[in-house]
Amino acid sequence: MNVDDPGRRAGRRLFETAYTRSPYRLTVIGYPDIFHELQPADIRAYYSEKYVPNNTFFVVAGDVKEPEVVHQIRQAYAKSRARPLAPVVLPEEPRQTALREIIEEAPIEISHFHFAWHIPELRHPDVPVLDVLAALLGHGRSSRLYQSVREKKGLVSSIDAWTYSPGNPGLLGLSATTDADKFLEARDAMLAEVERMKSEPVSVDELGKALKQFLAGTLAARKTMQGQAQDLGGSWLAANDLNFSERYLTAVKRVTSTDLQRVAREYLTTENRTLYALLPTGATPKNSLQIQSISEHAVQKFELANGLRLLVKEDHRLPFVEFRVAFRGGVLVENAEKNGLTQLTSKMLLKGTKSLSAEEIATQIESVGAASIAMGATTVSVSMPRSCAVILILV
Repeated sequence: MNVDDPGRRAGRRLFETAYTRSPYRLTVIGYPDIFHELQPADIRAYYSEKYVPNNTFFVVAGDVKEPEVVHQIRQAYAKSRARPLAPVVLPEEPRQTALREIIEEAPIEISHFHFAWHIPELRHPDVPVLDVLAALLGHGRSSRLYQSVREKKGLVSSIDAWTYSPGNPGLLGLSATTDADKFLEARDAMLAEVERMKSEPVSVDELGKALKQFLAGTLAARKTMQGQAQDLGGSWLAANDLNFSERYLTAVKRVTSTDLQRVAREYLTTENRTLYALLPTGATPKNSLQIQSISEHAVQKFELANGLRLLVKEDHRLPFVEFRVAFRGGVLVENAEKNGLTQLTSKMLLKGTKSLSAEEIATQIESVGAASIAMGATTVSVSMPRSCAVILILV
């Protein structure tokens, strides 16, 4: 049902773009073509495999009588035996090494778009710093993004920053909605705030505000018994440590302005960035790339006075010149006594001449950015930049 909700659709597509192998790229609810194939036996088999005592943990919080709770759980599971569990190995997400951008259109009125950068797994010491960074950038009406991009420049209708830290490597993201004609300006303004985070130290007051916001939001979730149970369960599930959230908050309190600049420079890079945008139909910005038309040139043949035949074909798509010299030889011209002589000769072509050593030949060729190779029994190939296209004659 989230296919016709542009906000949820954009969020789902962001994860499908940011992740290429991790299961985090897959929607939790599943996919219709798989769902429609499920049979009752599939559901029973999954239940029998996963819902076993050694794959379960209970969290109980509140004004309870501990012995009675433990007794009740023991009774409930008395007849349930532990079962072998097949190991689950999740694929590792490869490091992102280049910018990813996907812009799609839909019959909607408002543009929805997200930035995301990969961050380490939850127990990494940089993750608390990244959480504070997200709070400073986009938590609340006094945050940098809200004040700069929304209030002062009027480029977005909503904007925030967030972290996704499920246990394995997660994401730090920025999300916004805007009018179709303001997408490019809003995108650039948000990235400018990211760059400002790298270049300008955060003031003591601003850092203190962000820390208090984060701590207050985290502690507020523990006001209820349900929140306390979720906190304990999340710590155990993600880190196998019931006290993990306490240690995490202690790490948050130690974050400094220098830490924020360091993680911003390390993780919020262009190469590590993903942008997904869902725009109204017809609102995609025009491609600024210049497309060069390519004309096909016919092969020209020249025959020199000494019998050398030269074939020339122009191709200006790359600034390189390549030429190959081919000699008649091989088994077609060799007899039994000279069999293999052509092969030996081709190997010796770059080994030196009367006036040039093998090292001097290699140095002269490579000094103009060229590379040469004997390509078999009868061919030598040389490639070089067009600006250095000269023929080297070995004598």
